[in-house]
Amino acid sequence: MTRYTALINGRVVDPVAQTDDVTNLLFDDTGLLVGVGYMPDDDSPDTTVIDLKGRHVIPNVTDAPIILSNIWKDQGETLSSLDVCSVASGVSHLLISASEVKLDTPETISLFNSHVADKMSHFYPLGALSKFGDTAPTILAELRLMSDAGALGFYEGNSLHHSGLMRHALEYSSNLGRPIMITPCDTEIAQNGVMTEGPTSTQLGLRGYPSAAEAVRLSRDIQLVERFGGTLHVTPITTKAGLDLIRDAKSRGVRVTCGTAPHYLWFCDADIHDYDPNKKVIPPLPSRSDQLALIDGIKDGTIDCISSHHTPLGMDAKRTDFVTATPGISGLDTFIPATFTSLLTQHGLDVKTIAKLISTTPNRIFGIRSKGIAVNNRPSLTVLDLKNAKSITPNNLQSLGKNSPFLSESLIGFPVLTMTNGRVVWRSPDLD
Repeated sequence: MTRYTALINGRVVDPVAQTDDVTNLLFDDTGLLVGVGYMPDDDSPDTTVIDLKGRHVIPNVTDAPIILSNIWKDQGETLSSLDVCSVASGVSHLLISASEVKLDTPETISLFNSHVADKMSHFYPLGALSKFGDTAPTILAELRLMSDAGALGFYEGNSLHHSGLMRHALEYSSNLGRPIMITPCDTEIAQNGVMTEGPTSTQLGLRGYPSAAEAVRLSRDIQLVERFGGTLHVTPITTKAGLDLIRDAKSRGVRVTCGTAPHYLWFCDADIHDYDPNKKVIPPLPSRSDQLALIDGIKDGTIDCISSHHTPLGMDAKRTDFVTATPGISGLDTFIPATFTSLLTQHGLDVKTIAKLISTTPNRIFGIRSKGIAVNNRPSLTVLDLKNAKSITPNNLQSLGKNSPFLSESLIGFPVLTMTNGRVVWRSPDLD
């Protein structure tokens, strides 16, 4: 006998279908969406009815990049712990990069795919741009073979220091239809700065990180794309200068997209007055004027997407002073709530626009062919509570990394149910 799951009274917001309606969704036991708008019989023994009570339903939430130090180690944040965290965070599609032992060969891409075949969420690998672990690498990784093995793009943090190598990477990627993702930084300008250079860094006595470090490297890479081809995805963009470069490049038809992260919208350099190591990130938290420029960039469409830049770290990495702390934020748990709290309640964006930033657009950028909310599909869905606020504590962070600047912050938009391929994989006790 076929069994069914009915999500009733959910406000379905689908940016692709341009829908925003309260309706019911009926799934069979294979995850197939067999009915939209159908109201099942509450007494039917073969149907599990979940009343969403008007909560918002968003399809195919995607996060890229997720940065794990070493995906093969069975300590710290592992692929298995990340899987548990992702479904509890309402994220169904994750693009993974490794920062220590890189995914830089087709063999490591294939091995990664074999490790994630049974996960609840959809995990996709991001191949490295260069081989080995050199600080200034001169050997390009096997981009075509990694693409053939399943890499959806290429990323290893900053774009390549060697301009000629970066040119070749873009030329190769243009033939593959895969984007190169970068976090632009001219390290010779940044000079190990720990926070944005300006009056606040001077006041706090901390080494400044000039905003020009982002703009100078980004200017080079945009010119390389314009001249030699390829597709560039810049994330996170953190400065007005960098954003202006991307806006101008887009106006000329250059194939460049960009994203930012919730913590850059929420915190700025003035919030470092408490020297909280959890607020140390690279690129550093922006100035207030740069932060306002980011909001404008979201509103005018220059910024294409939002991602968590989840970088889970062990407690020792942050249990030190601000200067010596390892940069990085464990952002997956707070990805959706921080995004919605900032953009919906503080800056007045509508739910459909925000949903596009965290689902539709990143899927398009990386070529993820996700299923929409339509009959005969098996979509991945996230149900959000946009009314009730919750305070962040270490205990309600599912990630093994507790290095979050959002601790004690009150946020809305927490997931209460997650489906992947049309099946419920996580349900919050708050969903009564």
